Amino acid sequence: MVNTKTTGDIGESAIIHEFLYNHVPVYLPFGDNESCDIIADLNGSLQRIQIKTCTNIVNGVIKFSLNSRRYKTDYVYNTTEVNYFALYCVENRSCYLIENTSTTNRRSINLRVSVRIVTGK
Repeated sequence: MVNTKTTGDIGESAIIHEFLYNHVPVYLPFGDNESCDIIADLNGSLQRIQIKTCTNIVNGVIKFSLNSRRYKTDYVYNTTEVNYFALYCVENRSCYLIENTSTTNRRSINLRVSVRIVTGK
């Protein structure tokens, strides 16, 4: 069984890989107490990015929690701290980049995905 810290590390490494694979420079803030996980140079502009990871798809929906626990309370990222959420789903090994706007300033986001079943035939 993988713990939540390891799951988060898997998501962070997958997102960083995707940015680097697409020639997007990535910078890492020092320490675990910053509001963003990485800073990426998107089209010449440095953007603060919070990475969130989910492990499975349920009924065609990937559910990502956008909040975190800070000082024993739930914390929601505001638009001045985080420009984008980079989301990684372990089950389908897919990455998603969602801009953090006033409408995404909430506790979770659900993405409906098309699931394709592959058989050995």
